[in-house]
Amino acid sequence: MTNLFVHRRLERLLAERAALGTTLDDHCAELLERLRKKCPEAVPPPKPKPGGLSEPVTVKTAQFQRLVRSALQAEDGEGPVLLVDGESELLVHPARTRVRTGEGVLLVVLRVECDQTGAVEVTVPFAAGTEDATAGMILATEQAPRGHPAVTGRWGQALVAMAWEALLSVAAGLTRHAGTDLDAAPLIPGALLAAKGGITVLPQARHETDRLARP
Repeated sequence: MTNLFVHRRLERLLAERAALGTTLDDHCAELLERLRKKCPEAVPPPKPKPGGLSEPVTVKTAQFQRLVRSALQAEDGEGPVLLVDGESELLVHPARTRVRTGEGVLLVVLRVECDQTGAVEVTVPFAAGTEDATAGMILATEQAPRGHPAVTGRWGQALVAMAWEALLSVAAGLTRHAGTDLDAAPLIPGALLAAKGGITVLPQARHETDRLARP
C-alpha cells in the first residue's frame, strides 16, 4: 500500500512538472532513482526520450512461434488462409507454421497446400541483427523462399511478404505493450535481434520529427 501511495504521488509530481515544462530537481531525481532501485515494481522505468530505446523485450522461440502463428491468421482467426492469383489458389496453414531461430537467423517455415503439390513446406529465411551487431529493423532474405519450385515460382514473393508482415506484427505487438513515450504513444520496434534461444525486440520512442504530439 505504501509503495502504491508513493508511486501515485510521484506520478502526480511528474505530471505537474511535465505540464509546466520543467524537470525534477537533482534531489528529487536522486530520490526517484533510489526508490526505483529499491522497489522496481513500485515505479515504472523512465520514458525514453525521442528516438531513445527502452528495456529490451525477449521471447523464447516457442512463444515466438505462437505469436507468428497468430499474426498469420485470417481476420476471423479460423482455418487456413487462402491466397488467390487468377485461377490459381494456395492454402496457407498458420497453425502448422514452424519458426526456428539462430544467431542472426530467423526461419519461418510455412505449411502450404495446392492441387499441384499437395501439402508441402516453404521456408522463408531472414538474416537479422544480433546482440553484438544490431541492424535496426532491417532484415535480409534470399531472392526466393526455399521449397517446391511449383510453389516458390508462383507464390514466392507473396509468401515472403506474408512472413515479413507477420514478423513486423509480432515486433509491433511486443513493443506496444512495453511502454509509452513522452506523448503517451506506444513504443515502436527499433531493432529485431535473433539468437539461438529466441528473439529480442528493442522498443524505441518515435523520433522528434515523428512524434504524435510535438511540444
